[in-house]
Amino acid sequence: MVDSPHGTVRIGLGLVGARDLSTFADEFDELLHALDASAVDSLWLADIASKSVVDPMVGSTWAAARTRTLKVGTGVTVLPGRNPMLLASELASLAVLAPRRILPVFGLQAAQPQTGSCTPYRAGALRRSRSPSWCCAGC
Repeated sequence: MVDSPHGTVRIGLGLVGARDLSTFADEFDELLHALDASAVDSLWLADIASKSVVDPMVGSTWAAARTRTLKVGTGVTVLPGRNPMLLASELASLAVLAPRRILPVFGLQAAQPQTGSCTPYRAGALRRSRSPSWCCAGC
């Protein structure tokens, strides 16, 4: 956060597939420490299944554990591609371990057409069945 004569300005940094995971892994921890020590308020991790980037839930967990004040957000988690019960449990646990620092954002459709094949629905229509596609066979 930065104080100005007009009020407080919050600055966030979004990582939207800018780097490949194999080259970024070593630098991620260094980036977290720099952000935590700076005026940056939040880090946003994109949910892009078609690219080799830091997964937003794994990255948020790592960032929350390695920093003291940095808020961590998911820059739109695509719900149809995830088990909602597990996702809710993960977020609830993170919210307890890092109070007031977890900022989840959700969407119902992939932002990029090539990512759409990674989710269990056809373009334009959510899949409907008696049991959710993520549910075990015994449901």
